[in-house]
Amino acid sequence: MEHAAPETIDLSCKEAARLMSRRHDRALTAGEAESLKQHLYVCLNCTRFDRQLEFLRRLAQKYAAGGSVDDHPI
Repeated sequence: MEHAAPETIDLSCKEAARLMSRRHDRALTAGEAESLKQHLYVCLNCTRFDRQLEFLRRLAQKYAAGGSVDDHPI
């Protein structure tokens, strides 16, 4: 039995940003992950925003673990 490919949707940048934030709180569905991947492939602004979110997430984790945010140049 073949599995159907996850259904993808065209995302706006606003919807993509929402998914970028959500994936740090929960796993995205296969369709959400594929739609976001496709959007990031073609949208430079969202790709940059995704990198910024990842940087901030790591910085927050470091701070929560007792590290100093001053140790890392911004």
